[in-house]
Amino acid sequence: MSAQLQLDPLAVPRTATASGLTRAGRPRLDAIDLLRGLVIVLMVLDHVRDFFHVDAFVFNPTDPERTTFAVFATRWVTHLCAPTFVFLAGASAYLQGVNGKSPGELARFLATRGMWLVVLELTIVGFGLNFAPILFLEVIWAIGASMLLLALLVRLRPVWIGALGVLIVAGHGLLGPIDAAQLGALGPMW
Repeated sequence: MSAQLQLDPLAVPRTATASGLTRAGRPRLDAIDLLRGLVIVLMVLDHVRDFFHVDAFVFNPTDPERTTFAVFATRWVTHLCAPTFVFLAGASAYLQGVNGKSPGELARFLATRGMWLVVLELTIVGFGLNFAPILFLEVIWAIGASMLLLALLVRLRPVWIGALGVLIVAGHGLLGPIDAAQLGALGPMW
């Protein structure tokens, strides 16, 4: 096992039960876990700002007319959190497939994890934010729903998944002009 350990001081230490190797015998990428940890720290920074900054809910922290540099910076940097979590979910799914997990196993894993995130958002997180059973879909729900979608896409070739990703990123601005009021009864879904 000592031959498998990395000498990087930032690497997550391995225990006797977790060798740190993938099914294909390759070492697990500690950088992904470190990036997730950094994003969690940034997210906590934003939540702390919400609870301890006296005007947190009075004005938009990114409004240059009313904010300070520190408040603006702590809010702005947290815009990177959700996209990074979603990117890492996709990258991790790809790496699991490359490292020996079958498409069926990967689809089951993603669907199960995605459903758990959706259920948590609709129950514990929603109640924790509102102290009432109010339907309040936020980031955890979006990540869970994305994992459910990814579970359906794992059998596609990576080039098609990449093309879909480019289409989503490049084309999302085309949906901006659509007003929910124009959709009638489907407006709340939009």
